[in-house]
Amino acid sequence: MEPVDGTKHRQTTLSDDQSAAIQFLEGGAGRDATVERIDTHGALIFLIGQEAMKMKRAVKYDYMDLSTVEKRRALLKREYELNRDAAPSIYRGVLPLIRKADGSIAFGGSGEVLEWVLTMRRFPKEAELIHIAKHDGIGDDLTARLGAAVASYHAAAPVRPLDAHALIKEILDELDRVFDTMRTTVGQDAARFLAASRKMLSDRADHLGLRSLQGHVRRCHGDLHLRNIVMIEGVPTPIDALEFDERLGTCDTLYDLAFLLMDLDHLGMTHAANLVLNAYLSRATPDLSQTGLSLLPLYLSVRAAIRAMVDVQTAAVNDARKEMQADAKAYLAQALAYLAPPPPILVAIGGYSGTG
Repeated sequence: MEPVDGTKHRQTTLSDDQSAAIQFLEGGAGRDATVERIDTHGALIFLIGQEAMKMKRAVKYDYMDLSTVEKRRALLKREYELNRDAAPSIYRGVLPLIRKADGSIAFGGSGEVLEWVLTMRRFPKEAELIHIAKHDGIGDDLTARLGAAVASYHAAAPVRPLDAHALIKEILDELDRVFDTMRTTVGQDAARFLAASRKMLSDRADHLGLRSLQGHVRRCHGDLHLRNIVMIEGVPTPIDALEFDERLGTCDTLYDLAFLLMDLDHLGMTHAANLVLNAYLSRATPDLSQTGLSLLPLYLSVRAAIRAMVDVQTAAVNDARKEMQADAKAYLAQALAYLAPPPPILVAIGGYSGTG
């Protein structure tokens, strides 16, 4: 598949014919219910009545290999494993789509395995944090619950003995490779971002090392933005954790949180982002302190750049191409802004001694 900017893309659309499986799910999968289809750069989601069914696309990116039925099955199973504990009321299981001897298609049974499908309970769109943010706003009470929920999620995440510096460097190297295929779309901002982020990575090397030693590198969510958090019985609940690469899903807990903070900031909700951060810090381990916070501009910047990359890739398989390309450029501008914060100011406050 060629990207919309005309350059060679590091993505391959494979010869696997998924048309029969898609047709079955688009037809309601044997249910008497209306169907809504959602396309992403790596998956197809079918909303069928009160159910949601997800299958992986037969594509291969530099960073995600969905080239065979078995590879797609393995990643769906991993997605289920990563999410079932955090959202047990949503995630149900992974089932095979079978073509039977008579040519009909069904879930399970004997016959040829066409695809594997992750089955979930459908939740209302109004429960998504992105919907709440855009339509109702994120109030102070919700920011407190949101920060606390992410802190609890990270407290339960297993520690991994990996180097935070190496993990971020690998992400920047991958962004360098992918942005090189998108020059017409992203322009020179990508090169400026990469130069500035690599400098900050070098400047903060000691801090990254300390974060690793303190046990803050964990198997986190990996994709913790507003679309991947839903309200379940009043509790902000992470869903759709990153499953396709264990190394990408392993990161500094503050880098995991940074995606949510960046997303709120992108919507102009800087106040809410600040309150979420403070609520998180009040629940997080006490050794977070300035070492972690000194890394936050870098983490926010990398998250914004990743969002820009995904927007360009998704635009290639989405009707809203111009809108997504414009949003990608906005994310890159945001990424640069984090790396060039405004100069500090001095605020003098006067008054009688003891007045507070």
